[in-house]
Amino acid sequence: MLEVLVGKTIEQALLEVMEEEELADLRATQYAFEELRNVELAEVQRLEEQERRHREEKVGSDSFLD
Repeated sequence: MLEVLVGKTIEQALLEVMEEEELADLRATQYAFEELRNVELAEVQRLEEQERRHREEKVGSDSFLD
């Protein structure tokens, strides 16, 4: 009887450890994904700003030619 209880307790503990490790892996993956998303978002914003400046310069030079 005691052996069964010890076995079940160890089994439950191992399952909990595995779940904790899986959660830690998921959190690490999510963190990496969010970091990559933030880098990509910053790049999109940079490109949009570059395009906006380019359009403003073009409009300015077009009106200069008038």
